[in-house]
Amino acid sequence: MRNLTFNFDKKTFDLIIKFEKISFLISMIGLIALYVFFKFYIDIKLYKISLIIFRTGLLAGICSFCFGTFFNGLSKGLIHK
Repeated sequence: MRNLTFNFDKKTFDLIIKFEKISFLISMIGLIALYVFFKFYIDIKLYKISLIIFRTGLLAGICSFCFGTFFNGLSKGLIHK
C-alpha cells in the first residue's frame, strides 16, 4: 500500500482539485447551517437539511477522487473496457 502512487496528468489533477474545493464549500455550508441550528434552534428541519448538505459535500469530494482515478486509469490503459 505504501508504493501506491497516482500519476495523474495535469488536466485530471486540476479537475480533481477544483471539485475538491467545490465539495469543501458545500460541506462548509452544511457546517454553518448546523451551527445556526445548534445556536438558535430554529427548526428540526434545518438539522436534517444541514446534515444532508454536509453529507453531499463529503460524497462529492470522494466521488471526484474516485472518478479522477478511474478515468486516469482508463486513459493510460490500466483499466480495460
